[in-house]
Amino acid sequence: PTPLGYRRGLKGRAIVSVGRRGKYLLFALDGKRELVVHLGMTGSLILSSRGGARPRHTHIVFHLEDGRDLLYVDPRTFGETALLRRGDRRPMRGLDRMGPEPLEDGFTCECLASALRGTCRVKSALLDQSRVAGIGNIYSDEALHRAGVSPLRRLDTLSPTEIERIHSAVR
Repeated sequence: PTPLGYRRGLKGRAIVSVGRRGKYLLFALDGKRELVVHLGMTGSLILSSRGGARPRHTHIVFHLEDGRDLLYVDPRTFGETALLRRGDRRPMRGLDRMGPEPLEDGFTCECLASALRGTCRVKSALLDQSRVAGIGNIYSDEALHRAGVSPLRRLDTLSPTEIERIHSAVR
């Protein structure tokens, strides 16, 4: 929404639950709305006393009912927030097209093998959020190192055993 619509949509709403999908934080609100926050590379949410000093690069201040503020701080402005109808994530393409979560029960070796089809390099595939959700640069490096697979390897050269090792390392 517009900044005014964003403010009106949040004012007086209660946070019902907090979840995550990939690198997105999901705040389910009463009234069938959802506040989505992506922190980007350097963003953070800071709980602060009301009226206290705000860090530089504070872009949004959420006033909470208990008298505290929740500060959205993003020095490099790579993050984003959105107010959506709960369950309708189409306005945020990255969130809407996200692949499976590596920590869910359904994320099997077969699921990963399916996600790792093609000819690109394995690190690029792991970073592609439409293939697997939530794996960033550091996690992909560590998982591939732990699995003993070069990040420069092409997907079509991976053996089933290597995919199993990558699966185990990612989880």
